[in-house]
Amino acid sequence: MRPGKPWWTSCRGITLAEFLVSSLIFLIVLTAVLTLMPFSAFATAHSRAKVQAELVARSVLDEYRARPFESLTIESPISLPPTRVENGRTFTPRVQVKAVAGYDPTKVLEVEVEIRWEEPRGRKNLKRSLVLSNVSGL
Repeated sequence: MRPGKPWWTSCRGITLAEFLVSSLIFLIVLTAVLTLMPFSAFATAHSRAKVQAELVARSVLDEYRARPFESLTIESPISLPPTRVENGRTFTPRVQVKAVAGYDPTKVLEVEVEIRWEEPRGRKNLKRSLVLSNVSGL
């Protein structure tokens, strides 16, 4: 090894150009992340509302499933009382009991539930249905 300055004295840090380039890259990444956060929050809120609507629909269908088959009558859509859940959203269920095409209505019926709610980007709805059969009448 040659005599002279030790190797660690030649390391003086980063240059101004290196600092500016690294700062620019950091700012671009930070801007991209901060821009995506509102979209992520909206998507999460929409997904949460859809899951809550699914739960309301499932509870209405379970209620109709628990009723005796003979108590179900074919009717036009009925609006049930609105259901308010967390985040202040109000879900309004509508239920319709109808006949299934090709089957005797005294033995097979369909219960269709439609859940409506408001979102910042407009009115949303979700439809679910359930086919019930009269096993005691078979």
